[in-house]
Amino acid sequence: MNKIYKNNHLLEVNCGFHFDLNDSRWDSTYFGQFYDKIKDFGFNEKIERKGIQVTIKEDKEVTKSRIASQEVEDQVIFKNANNGLAIILAKDKISFHSLGKYIDWDNFSKTFVKPMFEIYLNLGLGSGNAKCNVVYLNRFVIDKSSKISEHLNFINEINNLEDVYEVDSNFQRVFRKNDLTLLLRGNYIIDKNNLSNKIINLECGSIIDDTRINIENLINIIDKVHSPIRELFENSITEQLKNTL
Repeated sequence: MNKIYKNNHLLEVNCGFHFDLNDSRWDSTYFGQFYDKIKDFGFNEKIERKGIQVTIKEDKEVTKSRIASQEVEDQVIFKNANNGLAIILAKDKISFHSLGKYIDWDNFSKTFVKPMFEIYLNLGLGSGNAKCNVVYLNRFVIDKSSKISEHLNFINEINNLEDVYEVDSNFQRVFRKNDLTLLLRGNYIIDKNNLSNKIINLECGSIIDDTRINIENLINIIDKVHSPIRELFENSITEQLKNTL
């Protein structure tokens, strides 16, 4: 029998689609068309992200900053604050996010993703093969004096270094399971609000490439992508950590 978690550690669940080819003529009017269709479902907040991203990089050799810009796609975030839901829309991309109020996968996929994805398809979007991903973002707060390997199963090889960690440490593991790519990614950092604690951010994800998606096969595909995530999560954390969740 599966262990039941309270999900207090779960920050976000998301399901995203990236289409290789969109046969429709994309332009910015689709943001408005999509909003008109979803606003009656409680998505009454829009946040626009324009397509230039500016970063400042320190050049230590010449002791001055360099400003770099890169073009990124315009996107709009549509939020339903009451239900803790968000949809991010861009050219050939759409993703669905549950932020802090996740109930279970069945509810998320069938009452949120499917009806909103159908609206997206009915606008003439979502043509061509797609990459589909499902991601669970977890956060754990642990005592600073405890070892990371007491909580994560795949950090054992660096036990002898853990006592000196005072800075951010990133990790990533990639696995294959049949036609799925499984991803463990995250970091552990000192909690700036409580220096006696560490924070572990753990992202558990699953991805399938080059699949054809329509409203009839949507649930079967995203269920398949979602299916290994619980096992991935439970294999990555220790019994000690499980008993706190």
